Amino acid sequence: MATIGNLDLVPVERRVGGNGASYLMAPFTHVSTDRPSRFTDGSYGVLYVGDRFETALFETIHHHARFMARTKEAPGWTSQFRDIVMSVDADVHDLRTIAVEPAPVLDPDSYAASQALAMRTAVQN
Repeated sequence: MATIGNLDLVPVERRVGGNGASYLMAPFTHVSTDRPSRFTDGSYGVLYVGDRFETALFETIHHHARFMARTKEAPGWTSQFRDIVMSVDADVHDLRTIAVEPAPVLDPDSYAASQALAMRTAVQN
């Protein structure tokens, strides 16, 4: 269970297999309300992609720093992260084009607007 996560969270017809599939499935099978993010309260998984390495890097740093601040881990403790490069063939929301300054869905201190957007999108799909 620790390796593959909770596979029951993904409907059978949406599961993928093969070389590298565990990286794609992980965001949907390793979920926890202890680890909310910009697009989920942690009760469901999301694949969160960026159009360049720096986007993924800075989002990862931001979320990991928040996690470490909440957990009171000893200094020096860290996690492994991977940069996964993939092509995505999907209808997506380009958040840079839907918001006025300041963009509520990009607020670094409140995920209320971005989580609401994600939930509306999930319900539609």
